[in-house]
This record gives sequence, C-alpha cells and structure tokens, in this order.
Amino acid sequence: HRRLTNTYRELYKNYARAVFERTRDKKKAVEILEFMDSHISTEQFPLEFTDEYEMRNLYESLGNKELENKYRDACIISCQEIIDNDYVQRRIKNMEAYERIIGPHRLLSELYREKKEFGSAIEALRRYQSYMQKVKPSLDISKEQQRQTLEFNMLETDLSITELEIEEFIEDNKLEDARNLIEAEQRKLGGRQDQVANFIRSRLMDKMIDIQRKSISQEGLEN
Repeated sequence: HRRLTNTYRELYKNYARAVFERTRDKKKAVEILEFMDSHISTEQFPLEFTDEYEMRNLYESLGNKELENKYRDACIISCQEIIDNDYVQRRIKNMEAYERIIGPHRLLSELYREKKEFGSAIEALRRYQSYMQKVKPSLDISKEQQRQTLEFNMLETDLSITELEIEEFIEDNKLEDARNLIEAEQRKLGGRQDQVANFIRSRLMDKMIDIQRKSISQEGLEN
C-alpha cells in the first residue's frame, strides 16, 4: 500500500538521522538507508520528486557523493517528466506559479546549477516563465494575493536567470563579462529606490562579491 510504504520510508529516514545525530556514524546511517532501498522497491513504489531531493540531501549530509549524485540525477529526471507533461502534478505546478513554494521548475534549475550545467538551469526557468504566463489569465480576479505572488515570482525568475548567466561567466573565468552584465542590470534600475529595486540591487551585489572572490583566488594562484 502506497501510504504505508511512505510511512515505512519515513521511519527508516528518521532512524538514520537519529543514529547519525547520536553517534556521528555516517557509515551506519548509510547502511540503514541502503537497507530501506533494498526492502522497499523504488521501481514498484516510485519516490516523489520531493522525496528524491530529500534523499539527495540526506546522502550529502552523510558524505556519500555517489548516492547523493544518484538521487540528484533521479530527481532531475522526475522534475523533467513533470514539466514535460501538462497533466502530471498540475496542482503542484500551479502552486509553484502563484505561491512561494519550490516546485519542479525551480528545483530542476537548482539541481542543474549544482552540476554547473547553466544552460539547462536557465532553460528550466524559462519553462517556468512560460508556465506562469499560461496560468496567469486563469487566476480568479478576486485572489489578489495570488496574482501579486505570481508577479513577484516572474520578476524573481528574471533575476535568477541573470544570476545564472553571471555565474556561468564566473565559472568560465570571464569576470569582465560578468561585471558588464551586472552593471547593465544596475543601469536598468536607474535611480529607483523602491523595495523591488533595492531587492534586485542586493542580489546583484552578492554576485559582484562572488566576482571579487574569484579575482582574488586567481591572483593567489598566479603569485
């Protein structure tokens, strides 16, 4: 039974966490999780994309890179399947559009970002933008809070795409291109001092700090 399966999985995960927190024995905690996988088939009882992400995080905390990567890649596949099919997990995708939750689009982007696959990360966010544009006309005009949240999500997604473009420049050691992109985005804001403009400036400043760190690191390697 699916519900019981999820309950048993939660028990094993909580047990693994408790063992690690009490003993700091990463090997034992991993053994518990592997025992869970061997006795509760992920083929017969597939994990939700959120569960796969939770397992990725668990294995990261336990220092098991191989299994962390396994569940990250599984989560990427699951998120992609949900995004590609209009009739799968529609409720979650709608909530991601007009509420403040991390759904398949943003999670997929973040997982690709971890892998330094910036083009794929950006594409996931562009798909998210398209989905928000599609659901926007269907929102009940009486639900002003949802409409405002969707507008903010669209703005933040634009900013997140810019941040990924900056990160890709930094990763490729194209620091001048990264600076130019930040300065271009800052010029768009002009003299605005509203809350949104200050929010964007703060995020862009964080990326400028990343550039400075990379520049210092490069100088250290050259000396």
